[in-house]
Amino acid sequence: MSDVLKKAAGLSMQGLDRRRGGPRRSGPLMVSTRWVNIAVILLVVGVLAAGLAIRDRSNTYEPRPPPEPPDLDKIGVIDIAGSYLAVSAGTDHTCALRANNTITCWGNDKLGETGAPLGLFTAPPGRYSAVAAGSHHTCATGADGTITCWGNNLSGQTDAPPGRYSAVAAGSNHACGLRVGGVVDCWGDDLLGRIDVPAGRFRAVAASGGSTCGLRPGGAAECWGTVGDHAASAMAPSGRFEAVFADWAWSCGLRADATLLCSDARHTPPGRFGDFDAGNEHACGVHLDGSVSCWGDDTYGQATPPPGWFTAISAGRDHTCGLRADGAITCWGLLDRDARQSR
Repeated sequence: MSDVLKKAAGLSMQGLDRRRGGPRRSGPLMVSTRWVNIAVILLVVGVLAAGLAIRDRSNTYEPRPPPEPPDLDKIGVIDIAGSYLAVSAGTDHTCALRANNTITCWGNDKLGETGAPLGLFTAPPGRYSAVAAGSHHTCATGADGTITCWGNNLSGQTDAPPGRYSAVAAGSNHACGLRVGGVVDCWGDDLLGRIDVPAGRFRAVAASGGSTCGLRPGGAAECWGTVGDHAASAMAPSGRFEAVFADWAWSCGLRADATLLCSDARHTPPGRFGDFDAGNEHACGVHLDGSVSCWGDDTYGQATPPPGWFTAISAGRDHTCGLRADGAITCWGLLDRDARQSR
């Protein structure tokens, strides 16, 4: 403590002693004590105000800068011929499961999300049953039920635990797998509880951004982690569902009648859907007739689907990919690299 504060504290205590019946002070000392007490109070108020300001800043993310002018050569629609079973769009890369159960990826590979260390557009060799693309990492379920992950591992998001799994999901810096027995395991960044799985069994799991959602055997949805830029607790929609979807800012459940219900009613779209997915600030759904509707941010055309019929959809940050009925893939929005290189 500085000499000034010590002196102020001592004078303040003298004033306190006087109020309690201690030795009375007179004249200038009493005046000085009064002003010192006022100064101490002002100092404490100032410190508390500064502390509150610091705490507020620590819980508030800086607003994202406006998007850079898009490179028109990277915006558009790309058709990827072939026979695929599934497609998963990450932040700015995409992976797809071929009909022969191998995986091919394309897009940003700065952190190996499309297949390092085995080379660009090449996932680890083997046979797979499912694939999930996260922000800068990818995970896949092998034919034997084990999970293999690759890409950015700064938070341990590619360190999948051993065991047999029936499904896999990838979020921002974490991933989760549904074990054959119904238990969900999550690994990677545990910021604000995103991998703190509730006890009990699940029959489906979904991850996005900093949140994870699971579907209980009875159809109830449960979410954990955080959503949005303000670290709000993830909330699940109420009711019974056939499928659950996690989004950066909300979660949605698909009812038995093919309608959607989202935790934020403002984001619940009308209509009946067979599949649905949400990216960073946009979402898309496949209607029962195979047509696609998208809504939300359309800066790069990610919410403007091409005509045609689809069976599945996957939304990345600024792009969207759909699986067509004939097994081909179409992607639209901001495409970092020509996806036709994935052939």
